[in-house]
Amino acid sequence: MATEQQRTELIILWEKYADGTTSEEEVQRLETLAKSDPELMRLFVNIAHQHACLAMNPDVAAPFSFNDNMKALIDNDGGNGLAEPIPAGNVMLFSGSRLNIFLRIAALLITGLGIGYVLACSFTPINTAGGKTIATLSETVQCQWAGGTLPTEQGANLLHGRLRLTSGLATVTFTSGARVVMEGPVDMELISPMKCKLYSGLVVAHVPKQAINFEIETPKAKVFDLGTEFALSVNPQGNTQVRVINGLIEAQPNQSRTRHLVKCGEAAVIETEMDFRLDKTTDNEIAHLITPASEPLSDAMVRISTADGNGQDAYVSNAKVRNHDSNTLLLIKNGRTCNGYHRKVYLSFDLSRIGKAQVERALLRLVMEPSGFGAASGLSDAVFKVYGITDENIESWTADMLNWGNAPANMPDGNEVDPATTVYLGSFTRPRGIQHGYCELTCDELTKFLNSDTNGSVTLIIVRETRENPSGDLVHAFASRRHPGAQPPTLQLKLEDK
Repeated sequence: MATEQQRTELIILWEKYADGTTSEEEVQRLETLAKSDPELMRLFVNIAHQHACLAMNPDVAAPFSFNDNMKALIDNDGGNGLAEPIPAGNVMLFSGSRLNIFLRIAALLITGLGIGYVLACSFTPINTAGGKTIATLSETVQCQWAGGTLPTEQGANLLHGRLRLTSGLATVTFTSGARVVMEGPVDMELISPMKCKLYSGLVVAHVPKQAINFEIETPKAKVFDLGTEFALSVNPQGNTQVRVINGLIEAQPNQSRTRHLVKCGEAAVIETEMDFRLDKTTDNEIAHLITPASEPLSDAMVRISTADGNGQDAYVSNAKVRNHDSNTLLLIKNGRTCNGYHRKVYLSFDLSRIGKAQVERALLRLVMEPSGFGAASGLSDAVFKVYGITDENIESWTADMLNWGNAPANMPDGNEVDPATTVYLGSFTRPRGIQHGYCELTCDELTKFLNSDTNGSVTLIIVRETRENPSGDLVHAFASRRHPGAQPPTLQLKLEDK
């Protein structure tokens, strides 16, 4: 039978654990105590349940004495540790889809999971008195979620917890006034009205004057906003990159006491918890995570891709951006100005396999993949235009040798092609925040263009009509013929009956 001293020790250790102040040895001692006697295990479960009730009760206005409540629990049971939890008034145990961590501990123990497993589940301790809202999920655009501990409905009030966004754009507006736009995939924890933690992915923060010193923590750094707008990304290794769009921020590696000032137009990289590197640039594309490739398609139409026959694909850029290229993706972008960073896509299809057959209907299909470069939150729906080269004398390009200077029908601006040697075929639009999935163009102009071919090969040029802006410098991308998993650019043709 458990002694009074053991029950008191368990309560004290639990209170320290709930406050996040236990050492590793104390956690092990708490586990040993709870396992040592059935009465102590039941007391542990009751404590977890009681803490959940008190922490989530909106009528609680101030921090409470956990020992006082647990003493009442023991007194109610005559010291046996078997009492029912003390009623906590009109208690709301759930907030949206979020189960309080302490109630979760109790539930896991009741279902038979070991206490060692439960105590190993880490969380960030905060003062949850009153269960006060610290933010609102103010906007969602084409969002898909995976896991997390918070509600994901647009307009939901958010307490402390975790959001895991796999795709789309989600805007979190903190009660302090700070606004953070998540660009999936993102894993982020909400801690307080003035703080969140970015575990991975890319976010863009907009911080008004009343929220100056808003903090975003990452695995290797802390970023403090001084009333500005900035983009922040964390890769799978925890490396942190920040770019200031407007205003000023301070960045501090976790193991350093120095805060480094980063100004508008500058970018900083923190790859260890001690090192800080400033990268001064006026047109930096912040890097972020790349999601897995889309599944290939299947259909009954005649299919010709850039990987078939003498087909090829490539993209050209007017400037070399360090580490911002790809061997498997076709990058495309329209910079803010004529001298900005531009990229255009060239596709060549070998039509020799259809001979002289006429095309009744044609569809161009591309697989969009995240490029990992640039921020999407400030960019509107992206419009892409497709052109066909009509002068067959300039079609003899090769992917390995193609560049901005020799690309056929290329013009200096990001969305311009030579009208004398091309024909406009049509356009397609990609919704804001969506960086994956299929993009398609089917129209009479495309069919007519293919039927006008005389040399068994056609070249298409794709440009992005939508220009970037200071807070939306996203580089879009399509899977190329060298992509390891996604379908290359493909023409799907329905031929006329002979």
